[in-house]
Amino acid sequence: MKLKLFYILILLGCIGCSSCHMAQKSYPATNKFTLNVKSPKKMTARRSRKILFVNSTSAIPQFSDLNFVYRTGNTNYLTDYYNEFFTLPTSLVTQIIVHYLSATKLFRLVTNDYHAIHFNYILNSKITELYADYRCRNQPKAVITIQFILLNPSCSNTILLNKTLSATVPLQQKNSQSLVNAWNIGLKTIMQRLTYNLRKIRI
Repeated sequence: MKLKLFYILILLGCIGCSSCHMAQKSYPATNKFTLNVKSPKKMTARRSRKILFVNSTSAIPQFSDLNFVYRTGNTNYLTDYYNEFFTLPTSLVTQIIVHYLSATKLFRLVTNDYHAIHFNYILNSKITELYADYRCRNQPKAVITIQFILLNPSCSNTILLNKTLSATVPLQQKNSQSLVNAWNIGLKTIMQRLTYNLRKIRI
C-alpha cells in the first residue's frame, strides 16, 4: 500500500512539472499590420462646392475580421491567427477613402462625421474580397475588391454610381509584409479608378 502511494505521488509530481513547463512555453507573437495609401501628388482644381459623406465601410463576413485570410483552393480558405490587421480592415479602408478623396479636391469637403454638417452626397463602400491567393504556389497574389455606391440623398437616394472595383497584385515574396504591400498597391489602384469614375459624374 505504501509503495503504491509512493508511485502515485511521483506521478502527480511529474504531471505538475509538465503543467509548469506548458505554462512557461512561449507562443509566437501576433504580427499586426495596417493599410496605407498615399494621397495623389497632383491636386486637381475644385470642380464642386458639394460635400461628400463617406459612410463607414462594411465587409462580407469572410473578410470582416482582423485575421489575414489565405485562399488555397477554389472553395478552400485558411485564417492566419498570427498575422492580422492592427484594427478592422473596414475602419482602415474608410479612413483611406476619406483622406484620398479629400486630396483630389473633387468635393468642397469629404467627411466621415454624419453629424458634422449637411452633405450633398453619400458614398457607401463594401469589401467583398480581401485575401492572399495561394492557389498557385509559385504565383502568390493579393486580391482586394470593393463595391462603391454613390447616392444623392436630396433626390430620393438616387444611385449616381454603382461600381465594383477589383485589383490583383503579385507578391514579391511569400510573406506577410509583401502581402500587405501588395494590398496597398491594389487599394491605390482602386482609389485611382474610383476617382476617375467620380470625375465623369456631374457633381
